[in-house]
Amino acid sequence: MLASFYGRSQAQNSWLTIVRDILTVPSLWAFGFGVLSRPLVLPMVVELGLRRSLWVVIPAALLLMGIRLRQIKGWAGLKMAFIPTLIKTVSLPIVIGCTISLLHLPDQPRLAMVLMAGMPTAFAGLILAEEYDLERELIASSIVVSTLMLLATLPLWLWLYSR
Repeated sequence: MLASFYGRSQAQNSWLTIVRDILTVPSLWAFGFGVLSRPLVLPMVVELGLRRSLWVVIPAALLLMGIRLRQIKGWAGLKMAFIPTLIKTVSLPIVIGCTISLLHLPDQPRLAMVLMAGMPTAFAGLILAEEYDLERELIASSIVVSTLMLLATLPLWLWLYSR
């Protein structure tokens, strides 16, 4: 919804356009089909075809990432990603960890949720930026900075939230 809203000019933004964009997101359709088709047993040929398609999709995503990383304009490009990365990799895990601690959930689920909250920015953001013509350099820089930040924060989360 945010990508649809900010990826268009104000004149093109209407609730109908935003709802249409949400309903046409392929990953939402894939999730729905995946949930509904769980009880179905697919023929081995279809299963094999789906597994082999990963050999194309993942390298294509990595190629896109490489292209965008190449376009980062030095330190200035990385510098603009620090604030969003600090929110993603530091603030969010602290809020999640404190909230779960207040709810007195067990240590292992708490640690798992803190680690998931603090994971680096993913390729999905880059794909959305490409699709909606958003700030591609910012998301590519965020992926780099958040991956590097993970090296500093991972030991911290393990120390704070595992007993």
